[in-house]
Amino acid sequence: MSNDIDYFTFIEKNEILHKNHPDASIKNFNEKFNEIYKVPPKYQKKFLKSFTKLIMKNPDWILLMKVSNIAKFMATEKDDEEWLLQANSLLSLSYLKLKMYDKALDILNQEVEFAVNQRQLEKNLQLMINRGLVFQKTAKYQKALKDFSSVLKISESVNNKFFSVQALLHMQETYYNLKEFGEMKRSCLKGINLSKEEFPEYIAVFNYSLGKLYYDKKEYSKAIFYFSESLNSVTDTKYLYMAKSYLGKANMKQAHYEEAEKFYREAKEIADANNFISFSTEAMIDLSQNFFLARNVKKSFEIAEKAITEAKNRKNPELYLDTLKHKYKLLEKIGEFETACKVMDIIFKKRDDACSEYLNDKLSETKSKFELEMEQMKVTLLQNKNNQLKDKNTSLLGAQKKIKAMERHNSIEAMAVTISHEINQPLSVIIGNLDLLMRLKSDEEQMEIYKAIKDATDSISEIIDKFRNYSSFEIKKYNKKVNFFVFDE
Repeated sequence: MSNDIDYFTFIEKNEILHKNHPDASIKNFNEKFNEIYKVPPKYQKKFLKSFTKLIMKNPDWILLMKVSNIAKFMATEKDDEEWLLQANSLLSLSYLKLKMYDKALDILNQEVEFAVNQRQLEKNLQLMINRGLVFQKTAKYQKALKDFSSVLKISESVNNKFFSVQALLHMQETYYNLKEFGEMKRSCLKGINLSKEEFPEYIAVFNYSLGKLYYDKKEYSKAIFYFSESLNSVTDTKYLYMAKSYLGKANMKQAHYEEAEKFYREAKEIADANNFISFSTEAMIDLSQNFFLARNVKKSFEIAEKAITEAKNRKNPELYLDTLKHKYKLLEKIGEFETACKVMDIIFKKRDDACSEYLNDKLSETKSKFELEMEQMKVTLLQNKNNQLKDKNTSLLGAQKKIKAMERHNSIEAMAVTISHEINQPLSVIIGNLDLLMRLKSDEEQMEIYKAIKDATDSISEIIDKFRNYSSFEIKKYNKKVNFFVFDE
C-alpha cells in the first residue's frame, strides 16, 4: 500500500466484505496484521479496532488474543489509556475462553486496581464479577465468594439492582459447588425478590437453580415446583431445555412416566430446533430409559436404536459411545448377554478410535498453546526492548543536562575572573590616588567627599574578592526550573 488513502479504503472495503464473506475479510486483515508496523501510525489504532470488531462477530479466541496483545503493546507505547483498557478487556476475555486462567487473572487484577484508583464504580463491579468467575472456573470458590460478596455489598449501598442480581446469581452457583445448600437457597430467594420488578428474565435462572438443589436432595415434588416456576419467565433456550429435561427426570423418579415422556419430547424438540446436538442425544437416552421403566421395552429399544443412528450420522464419536453404552445397559437388564457382549466389543473398538482422535486433538491443542506462548514472548520481548530504549534515552538526557550545566558553570567562572581582573586595574588606580589626596591638607567638606569615595571603592573591592573566589558560590534551587546564586557573607 502506497499511501494513507489505501489503508483507509482497505479497512472500509473489508468491513463491508465481512457481511457476506467473513472468512475472506478476516484473511485479508490477517495478512496485513502480520506487517502491522508498516501501517501508518495514525491508522494502526483504527486497523486493530476494526480487526477485533470483526473477530468478535464470529469469535476466534486465539486470533483475538494475538491481535489484543499487539493492541495492548501499541496502546502502552502511545500512552492511550482508553485503548489500553479496551485491549486489556479483550485480552482477559480471550484468556478466559482459552482456559488460560492465570493470565486472565493477572490482567483482571491490574484492571480492578486501575478502576478503583479512577473511581470507576460500575467498571470496577463488572471487573470484580469477571475475576470472581475466573476464581470459580479454577475451583477457588472462597476467593470467588469474596469478590461476589464485595460486589453485592457495594451495589446494595448505591442501590444498583443490576449488579446486586448479578452477584447473587454467581454466589448461588458458587455455594452449589461448595455444597452449602442453605446459603445457596437464601441467595436464590433474595435474587428472585430483587429481580421481580426490573429483571424478570433472571427469575427463571434462580428458580431453575432451586429446582436443581431439591432434585439433588431427592425432594422431587419441590424440584418439579421450581422447575415449573422457571418456565413462566424463561427467555434463554438453553435454560428452557434444561428445565424441561429436569422436569422429565423428576417426574420419572416419581414414576409419572407419561408426564416425563411429554417433557422429554418437548426437550428434544427444543434441542433439535436450536441445533443442541448433545442435548438432543441426551433427551433420546432419557426418553428410552423412561419407556424402559414404564415396562415398554420394545419402545425403549426403538428410541435407543434411533439415538445410535443419529449420533453415528452426526459423526460424533463421544455421543455415539454414550448411545452404545445405554443400549448395553438395557440389554444387560433384560438378560441379553450375548448381544450385550457384541455391543461391548463395538464400544471398545470405538473407544480406541476415540482415544486416538482425542490424542490428536490434544497434540493440536498443545501446538496451538505453544504458538500462543511464542506470540506472548514476542510481545514481551518488544515491550522489554522498548523499556530499555526509554531508560537509555532518559540516561542520555540526564547526562546531556549535566554537561550543559557544567558548560554554563565554566562559562560563568571564566566571565567572573575576567570581570574581576578588568575592574580591579582601574579600581587600584582610583584607590591609590584617593589615598594620596586624603594625605594632603584638605578642608572638612573635601574629606567627607573622599570618605564617601573610599566607602564605595571598598564595597567594589569586596565584590571583586567574591568574584575571585567563585568556587565559594552556592547554587541553591529556587524551584524546579530556576537556579540563582547566593554569595557567602
